[in-house]
Amino acid sequence: MSQTEDTVTPVIEDPADTSISQTDDPSSVSIVTESSAPDTYEGLRQKLADAELKYTKLRTNMAKLKKKMIDTAQMMKLYHAIEKEKNEASSKVTELKKENDSLKGQLEYSLQETKPLREQLTQLEQLRKKEKEELDKARAKSKSQDMLNTQLKVDMDNRIKLFTEKEASLIEQHAKEVARIKERMKQDKKKKDEEERDEDLSDFENALFNDSTTTEPPKKKRKTKKEEKEHVKIEKEQAKMVEDHNKKMQEADKKLNESEKKYQDMEKKYQEAEKKRRELESKLQEMQKKSKEGKKELKELETREEELKKRKREWEAEERTKREERTREDMNRKKEGERQRKLEDELKRREAELEERESLIARQSPPRTEEEPNVIMGPPLRKAIDITSVVHLLTHINQHNSGAVRAELLKTKMKDEMLLFGILRALQSCNTNTLELAVPILVQLLSHRDRSFEETFWLRMSELVVNKEQSIQLSLQHTLLLCEAFSQMCKVKGEVYRVRVLIYDMLREGGFIELQLIAAITSHCREVFSSRDILCQTIQSIFYDHYSTMMKEPVPHDDLIQSFIQLKTNCRWNENALTLEEATNQAVKLLSDRHPNAPLLAMKSLELLSVYRGWSWAHDDLLLQRIWPLLDSASNPPHVVCHAVRLLGLLGRTATSSQQTLPPDVASSYLDLQTRCEALIRQAGQFGLTMMAQINCILSLIDIARDEQLPLVGEWFNSLQPSHKSLLPDHFLQLMLEHSS
Repeated sequence: MSQTEDTVTPVIEDPADTSISQTDDPSSVSIVTESSAPDTYEGLRQKLADAELKYTKLRTNMAKLKKKMIDTAQMMKLYHAIEKEKNEASSKVTELKKENDSLKGQLEYSLQETKPLREQLTQLEQLRKKEKEELDKARAKSKSQDMLNTQLKVDMDNRIKLFTEKEASLIEQHAKEVARIKERMKQDKKKKDEEERDEDLSDFENALFNDSTTTEPPKKKRKTKKEEKEHVKIEKEQAKMVEDHNKKMQEADKKLNESEKKYQDMEKKYQEAEKKRRELESKLQEMQKKSKEGKKELKELETREEELKKRKREWEAEERTKREERTREDMNRKKEGERQRKLEDELKRREAELEERESLIARQSPPRTEEEPNVIMGPPLRKAIDITSVVHLLTHINQHNSGAVRAELLKTKMKDEMLLFGILRALQSCNTNTLELAVPILVQLLSHRDRSFEETFWLRMSELVVNKEQSIQLSLQHTLLLCEAFSQMCKVKGEVYRVRVLIYDMLREGGFIELQLIAAITSHCREVFSSRDILCQTIQSIFYDHYSTMMKEPVPHDDLIQSFIQLKTNCRWNENALTLEEATNQAVKLLSDRHPNAPLLAMKSLELLSVYRGWSWAHDDLLLQRIWPLLDSASNPPHVVCHAVRLLGLLGRTATSSQQTLPPDVASSYLDLQTRCEALIRQAGQFGLTMMAQINCILSLIDIARDEQLPLVGEWFNSLQPSHKSLLPDHFLQLMLEHSS
């Protein structure tokens, strides 16, 4: 072969194949510049033989390097297979967690639904017993009333019969007496008539015999006084007898009417009692019907609850087995992660050595001609690009090679971690022109990759902008370019909420001084604060207060004021912004809102207000005066208590976000907050904390403890029942295991 063909750069099959043996001697590739042989043909042949020997050694070393790189690639393949299994296991765990949450929700819903039904059923049973007792009393009373009515009726019939008999006898006696009196009167009249006739005849005869010349009939003889008195006496006796008879008849009629009236009253009372008895019987039947329906529904709910408990026990058994497997896998992953980090460090070191050797080989080879392909203008020389190539492609992109760069990045088979690492390294070095050309390529690359790659990209880029690691110091101008690129990509993807989250992180981590960055973001994404929720209103209130503070300074910051005016114009803010006190009151009020997003936004707003207004205000005014009273479970719902407990940790960590050592006054109040959280855990029963509230209290205590080991957390976790431990989330369970150990 010719010398040109022998010095061509070797092809690397895999991006991970960039390692090199530690035993390789770099001096073996050095170019011989001095020769001890004489400048003759034999000397030249000797030089050529030495060069061929060194080249053979170099080829041998390259073969060894390639073999070791293949071994490294296999290890990387095994690592990615483990990562894939990890992702599958995490997805299964997520599904099981969702199923557990749904089962838990169904169980809680059934318990809540059964509780009022049981109470109603108990009330119905008590009411049924009461109505039954009243009905029994009414029946007994009705029965006694019936017996009394029957007795009264019989007595009344007997009395009426006796009275009728007496009345008949009296009438008969009266009739006999009247007949006797009439007979006597008739006899007396007849006798009287006979006496009068005899007297008249005697008087007439006397008149005839006494030579009387008158022809007048004789006058009737007047009654004697004795006869008149006797006649009057008889008439009085007759009138008295008639009057007594009439009086007795009236008394009998009166007694009869009273008896009939009493009988009618008794009959009316009996009908009312009978009507009430029928009403009570109908009510009792309705209550028995409702009781049967309630028992049937309760039986169905109990059956459903048993099924849910059975499924829960099965899930707990499966979950315990999977937890043990996950624990073993976590230990293996930790070991593999440490091993992988060592391999990556070794890979980077050997990649640097490989680049150095390639540069030495390139210096030995003849210069490249114009016909040879360019790495940027044409397809790369390597069959598979590596991290260095990704950085080189994105940092040297221009109008001519943007299509080739797009095609190269879209068709690459690099792993997600390595591709992300290369993109982030390139973003740290891009200028304005290259970043503008790289934005559409990155958006298209996100569409071609899976969701996990996209989420990891947004997370890493936001961390790069916020500079959480503090290991990479970017200039303000370069950070401004990254913010603009971030907002442009989010707007193209239609995910404006990511820009809002980035601004929230910048405000929480940056101390509200990055007005230029936020104004630049809103210039490309004006609708970021279009929502009128409490978080957007709180951010607006903070910016307005910050602007007022800047205007009161002796030497105002013109650039910051200009940035605020630009921000206000981009967001279309008016002057009726909430004050800080109004925003605080509204956020505290929203903690009791039933909407799932309102309490979360309220907690985020209170966290921003605590960062802005300082720890003294957060502890003295917000925590002690407004949040601590919400922990009273007797006057507040359980979800409000849960939010209040979680706020203790979220607000507590704002005191340590920007400083490692606390001042004495801050340290004392910080220790007071930690003591209060520990008291909440120890006296959870007295405070009436639910299991979710206790979990939030543990998380708050861990946030406040600043990575210190807490024996109380382990004691609380060990005191839980196994059924409660099985319901804990995976990340929380892992955290508890660390503190328990």
